[in-house]
Amino acid sequence: MSDSRQAFERAVIERWSDSYNFERYNICGQMDTQYIDDVLEGMWFGWQANVEATTVIPEGWKLVPVEPTFDMLSEIHLDASFSHHAMTLRYGAMLDAAPEAPGQEKEHG
Repeated sequence: MSDSRQAFERAVIERWSDSYNFERYNICGQMDTQYIDDVLEGMWFGWQANVEATTVIPEGWKLVPVEPTFDMLSEIHLDASFSHHAMTLRYGAMLDAAPEAPGQEKEHG
C-alpha cells in the first residue's frame, strides 16, 4: 500500500472512525485501486487531486527554505564583513522580490 493511501486511510479513520468500508475490488486475485464504497472512492480521488495540486513545482523553479541554511549562505561567498544576520536579511529581501510562480500570480486591481 502506498504511503499516500496509508495517510489517506489514517486520516479518514481518525475523522470518521469505522464509518467507511475500506475494502477494494478484487480482480483476478489482485487488489484493485478502487474502493467498493463509492463515497470513500470519491474522497480518495479528491485526496489524490489535492496532493498533486500542492506538490507541483513549475519547470525552472526550485523550492527553497524561507530561512537560509548555513551552507546556502556559505555558497554566496560574500565579503567577510557581512555578518550572518546581514546575509540572512539580504536573503529574505531576495525572496520578497522573487516573482510569483507561473499560475500563482496575484491579481492587481
